[in-house]
Amino acid sequence: MPKNNDDGVLSKGDFGEVRLEDVTKVYEKEDQCQTVLEGCSFSAQRGKLTVLMGPSGCGKTVLINLIAGYENPTSGRVLIDEKPVTGTGSDRLVVFQETALFPWMTAYSNVIFGCQVQGVPKKETKDRAEFILRKVGLYEFRDKYPSQLSGGMQRRAELARAMINDPKIMILDEPFRGLDAMTRQLMQEFYVGLFEEVGRTNLFVTHEIDEAIFLADRLVILTYQPGKVKAEIEVDLPRPREFHMLASPRFMDIRAQAIDLLYEEAAKAFAAGSKTAYDLVGALTAQKGMCNK
Repeated sequence: MPKNNDDGVLSKGDFGEVRLEDVTKVYEKEDQCQTVLEGCSFSAQRGKLTVLMGPSGCGKTVLINLIAGYENPTSGRVLIDEKPVTGTGSDRLVVFQETALFPWMTAYSNVIFGCQVQGVPKKETKDRAEFILRKVGLYEFRDKYPSQLSGGMQRRAELARAMINDPKIMILDEPFRGLDAMTRQLMQEFYVGLFEEVGRTNLFVTHEIDEAIFLADRLVILTYQPGKVKAEIEVDLPRPREFHMLASPRFMDIRAQAIDLLYEEAAKAFAAGSKTAYDLVGALTAQKGMCNK
């Protein structure tokens, strides 16, 4: 379990590094084969926040499943700290789009669930839970059930449940999707602050360009089917990140570059008949126009 430093702040730990080498994933159904990923290679560097972006159908969720150890690649290698991933492990935790809180448990019980399963001593579990609940602003709501929490509070409870287990790598699959605009912005600010304080390796998936740039150290942009790395963009905005940076010339340069790359792939998805790509192409077209003004 992680320890607190003298200031009561989460200490920086021995976090992990993810590397994919020429990963291909093919699904076979009856006499048909679908290649979802092909020759995909990239890394999520130790202590950095890497954001994956791409149109629907590019294989982002499949990549998450491979890194988490839920599935195996057809070819290529997925490595954690230079060791091949052969299954799930406590060094990685995934926070999904959909809430995974148990509705019959309080926020406190949800947060400590993993510790109980692992047999962590009760006092250590209690100390860690109280510290993390205070850190995410939920200590006063620890006895509430998920249905009594707002969407933002539920997301924070899920983050707390992951962080208490001290994974080397956090994998987040559009964790703020479905939140209203104001709550989403608050969660972005909250999460980037946690990341900057702790320095844990993060792999974050999102469709939102501004969210991606605000959070990321690096953007990894994937092609439409089959998915592979189209480009990587270093986000060299200073930390700590603040929302006024979204109006900076450098932010706008990175944004324009990302929009151009994503538009190309979204257009391919749209041409292939993807219904979800229709809205994405429209949104990116509008944003391209804004960037060109």
